[in-house]
Amino acid sequence: MRFLLDKNILSKKLLRNDGGRTDLYVIREVVDEFAFSSFEESRIKGSGINVLTVSKKHLEKLKEVLSIHGDNLQLLNIYECKGAADIVMIAYILAEVQNPGTLFTEEYSIVTKDTELMSVAKSYGIKCIDDVNLI
Repeated sequence: MRFLLDKNILSKKLLRNDGGRTDLYVIREVVDEFAFSSFEESRIKGSGINVLTVSKKHLEKLKEVLSIHGDNLQLLNIYECKGAADIVMIAYILAEVQNPGTLFTEEYSIVTKDTELMSVAKSYGIKCIDDVNLI
């Protein structure tokens, strides 16, 4: 299981990562969207939280998700600079689980407090957790 963390779930406790967990991930777009300082970004990487980068297959899936949910201002509001990373998290997971060249697909869950993100993700069958203590 891989846990994709949203910005609203990152905490000092998670950034300490006392348990040395290797199943915690954040996509590059979360880091970029929230304009973390270089110090904050180094804390994320130093904590053992893996930073994932988006590739062509993820962008292809993003086009599909945007064609359905691009007008959902509760999920994605470009005018207020909100939610761009949220929709990329959904596309990232969909692209990864639909990888036909993999014998055992990795399971993903999104960890967030964003109710609209959870609603849309669940519509695709993506598991969501709203309390970091549950992971």
